[in-house]
Amino acid sequence: MRRSTWITSAETQIQLQHQPGEGPGGGDEAGRHPRKGAVQRTTSIGACLAIAALLTAAGCTSSKSDGPTHTPNPTTPGSSTSGTPSTASSTPTSVDTAAREAQDRAAVEAAWAHYWTVYETFQTKVPQAKWDSTIAGIAVDPIRAQVLKSARADLIIDVVTFGQVVNHPYWTTPVAGKTTAVMGDCMDQSHYGSMFAKTKKKRTVGVAHDNTRATLVRGTDGTWRVKQIEYLLDVKCG
Repeated sequence: MRRSTWITSAETQIQLQHQPGEGPGGGDEAGRHPRKGAVQRTTSIGACLAIAALLTAAGCTSSKSDGPTHTPNPTTPGSSTSGTPSTASSTPTSVDTAAREAQDRAAVEAAWAHYWTVYETFQTKVPQAKWDSTIAGIAVDPIRAQVLKSARADLIIDVVTFGQVVNHPYWTTPVAGKTTAVMGDCMDQSHYGSMFAKTKKKRTVGVAHDNTRATLVRGTDGTWRVKQIEYLLDVKCG
């Protein structure tokens, strides 16, 4: 009598048949070979597992192939994004540099004009006890020390300044964002000079086109102050 064992898969049913005498103790073949039914069953299960493995592998491959389809390419947007600010930033940089230069020059010229406004009158309008602090606000050494020394010498002989200068600044060297600036001034000092305080007699009078080179430095407080003044006697201006 035959016994039948059925293994049901998703698609097929495999019938494993065992002949009498092929089981344990069933004839001479039992001691030398495995049972036929066991071989068939193992082969069938292996086939199912192989099919399942192929389906799984196919599913993984499909999943991988789908991935790049939905993943944006970072190269194109990146290069496009980085390119735009680079192009746009080049123009503002040039504008900012020019604007900064104009601001620095204006600040230097204002400091230079302020220097003369203070210098022209401090001997007569500022108490001597405040001379040091007053000149320190508009100048640094060596010109600071020279101005104070000259003012104290004038005080001894009773000499003061009169009139005012007219500035005509010009530039040959850019500031370029530095803390030292060199500018020119074709000053009109024809109505400025020194005189004796009591008699009002003029002691010195300037010239109409006094070519001057001024060096100013910007302090840590952001204020420009005069550091050096050179009178270019051999170089005409105006």
